[in-house]
Amino acid sequence: PGHEMFQFGMKAEFMYFVATGHMEYKPLDSVGNRPLSEVYPNRWICEMPLWMDWMHQGSFRAIQPSMVLKLDAEGFRQSVKFRPAELSTCQKYAALFEQRLLAERLKSTEEACFDLFEILQDMEDLVQKTIERQ
Repeated sequence: PGHEMFQFGMKAEFMYFVATGHMEYKPLDSVGNRPLSEVYPNRWICEMPLWMDWMHQGSFRAIQPSMVLKLDAEGFRQSVKFRPAELSTCQKYAALFEQRLLAERLKSTEEACFDLFEILQDMEDLVQKTIERQ
């Protein structure tokens, strides 16, 4: 418990999947009083570096023994680069993801977007729109 996967201001290099245990994400805002978000198994956090340059906007740590899988963003991009069909799909999804992230930022009263952008309905919508653009 207490092991930190990342802290505010670090360059994001991985997407994280919680396999077991219990993690928490604490966003950092201008007044430092945002509530914690709990991240349980079968959830993910910080998809952003797969699609764009990203700096962490909070901290992510274990609050009980946990297993977290890390997907290396650069390795992911390199593996897709030489697969034209997958690359095209990923580029379409990335564009939609970035649009959705910007829309969230514009409708929010907060200045920052946080690492925890993982609303299942939004993800399903982005995947469906990506498929429709094929």
